[in-house]
Amino acid sequence: MLKKLICFFILISILAPVFSQTREESSQYYLEGLKLYNEKKYDSAIESFAKVLKIAQENYLKEIEATALNNIGLCYKNKGEYKKAIQFYLQSYEIKKMFDNKSDMVVVLNHLAIAYEKLEDYENALKTYDDILRMLNSLKNDKLKAITLNSIGDMYFYLRKHNQAIDYYQKSYEISSKINNGYLSAESLRKIGRIYQEEGDNNESLRLFNKAYVIEKNIKEKENGKDE
Repeated sequence: MLKKLICFFILISILAPVFSQTREESSQYYLEGLKLYNEKKYDSAIESFAKVLKIAQENYLKEIEATALNNIGLCYKNKGEYKKAIQFYLQSYEIKKMFDNKSDMVVVLNHLAIAYEKLEDYENALKTYDDILRMLNSLKNDKLKAITLNSIGDMYFYLRKHNQAIDYYQKSYEISSKINNGYLSAESLRKIGRIYQEEGDNNESLRLFNKAYVIEKNIKEKENGKDE
């Protein structure tokens, strides 16, 4: 679910007060890159973000450099060139660490974890999600923590380590239930049920599937009630 959280760092507010002569040009390239990205013209978007990157590197604007690197990585990710995306994410993350902005670091690490996952490099994806989880403990963001625990469970599932997967899905379920995130709670239950089903425990898997179904049914009934 963390896959839904992909986003660009906001660059314009960083650019505005820093330098005047290149500000307009840099803003133009950034907005151009963003427009092209949204139009799914990723090669052209890369060219625009590369121009922002060049300006940032020439003027030692490290935060802008990190942002441009991240955005180029996103373009390569959407092109399916995950190894290239990883190279840019790693460069962005190294710069982000200099400023110790954990919120920004989590965003880049999430992009990195997704790229590893796409390459079926589950060990590195797991390590990256673990890094995210440690940062989230200090950020006190329970929703993202529950999502990350769910993603860690996925990595253990892909690695065929079912006991560990269940443990993390259960932790995700407990937090998502605490914060009343019904859809995430149901997702975690279904994933645990899937493991029991694979292991031949059909009674337990059916119980969990039914519990997930009831949770989602109640949510939809409440949502329909609000619309009336």
